[in-house]
Amino acid sequence: EISCVTGVQTCALPILALEVSLYPVLCSALRDDYEGVRCEVLRIMAILAESQPEYQIKIDNDSGCNRLVDDVFSRICQVMNDVREPVRCLAAQIIGTMSAVSQTFLEQTLDKKLMSNMRMKKSSHERQAGLISSGEWSSGKKWADDAPKEKVESNSVNLVSLGSCGAFVHGLEDECFSVRVAAINSLTTLAMENHSLAVLALDFLVDMFNDEIEQVRLKAIESLTTIAKHIKLQVTQLDIILGALDDFSTLLREKLHGMLQACTVDTKDGLKSVINKLMANLKKYPHDRRSILVTFKHLGSNHPDLTLPLVISLLDIHPFFDTPEPDIEDPGYLCTLVLVLNAAHHCPTLPPLLDDHTKRHHAYLQDTFPHLIPSSSTSLNTNNNKPEVDLTKTAEFLSSVLNRVARATRMSSTSQLSVLEASCRELQRIGNIQTSINDPASFARMYIEAQILYEKIVRGYAWAHNSSQTGRVLRDSIQK
Repeated sequence: EISCVTGVQTCALPILALEVSLYPVLCSALRDDYEGVRCEVLRIMAILAESQPEYQIKIDNDSGCNRLVDDVFSRICQVMNDVREPVRCLAAQIIGTMSAVSQTFLEQTLDKKLMSNMRMKKSSHERQAGLISSGEWSSGKKWADDAPKEKVESNSVNLVSLGSCGAFVHGLEDECFSVRVAAINSLTTLAMENHSLAVLALDFLVDMFNDEIEQVRLKAIESLTTIAKHIKLQVTQLDIILGALDDFSTLLREKLHGMLQACTVDTKDGLKSVINKLMANLKKYPHDRRSILVTFKHLGSNHPDLTLPLVISLLDIHPFFDTPEPDIEDPGYLCTLVLVLNAAHHCPTLPPLLDDHTKRHHAYLQDTFPHLIPSSSTSLNTNNNKPEVDLTKTAEFLSSVLNRVARATRMSSTSQLSVLEASCRELQRIGNIQTSINDPASFARMYIEAQILYEKIVRGYAWAHNSSQTGRVLRDSIQK
């Protein structure tokens, strides 16, 4: 039950399930004069479609039937042409929540055949070929004597009756930016788990990068980042995307960097254009260096096969002559190195192409920028077993120190303290050198320091003389 307040009285009304018999009434109410009524009808129709999606609805002036959820989806898409902004915005939002819609209806939302009234339009060449085959040709003496012979009455053409065709096209081109933002959100939600729709939506979302409102551009960037697993960026699309990197907004540029980190470029030329644009962007906005370096890291990891043919030109490697060693502090060379080294981690044929100084720089970057270079990358190391040997020797040294501490219990007091103090220094040094063994070395050093402190207390003057007040206090405290 729900509580309904009318005036000062409160009454309880039972919750009733929506009946499908109400559907014709709801359809007629979509044409109501009041926008509040139309908004409530949209919500009710969405709930009805969610509760009984497979119910068959007869199509007007047709012998076929549609699923209820498909028919509701089409009618809500028609509301994208409503005269009021709140109604259009609500319709765009509801569309994104209807995931049970058939694939055909979803793809029609990005169809641009709306103004052709769903008739197949022939090209001029096809129309001329038809005239030749039929024996007819324009004489040029009469105006429009080669016009199409099909007669279409203007009263019989209703653009609104074409269902879901072009719904997102209208939403993305709406004059109100709130409707455009809602349309982008809904299109992203539907395309997240729908590969075909994501591929179709790619061009439309890329076009939104040219929108005049920054909020819309940001939403389009976030949308492409969300559906990145379904798409591959072509060169023509990259021209629009990379043009947005010149925007003065730091937030927008960082969002674009995140999008490039998640997306996949389809061709080698596309990757080359991305690299060149990011290099120019680094010179124009030096404070974006951290974000751009992370972008180059992901570009190398995501495109090892496309990076391989670019290595020679990127690092200026000559097949016969030694080239000068680049400056590791140069931001441009650093970005290129991050790209190549991350690609080398996934491409075994790439490391043999690198010069000796590039391999030395790889070791330097592993210590200086460990978050940019794969930590498990051993493709550039000549001896992959060396770390394991060093680790074994370190463990053996730790065991020998602990054994020496154990034997020190049989020594004299002075010798025992000196051995323990020397062992503490050695454990601290080995922990700083070998980080993987730092924890057990620190624990052992802490225990030995406590043992040294205990030995100094029990062998002191205050402890040995019972008459000393300090000795009695210490002894009582330890016993408690």
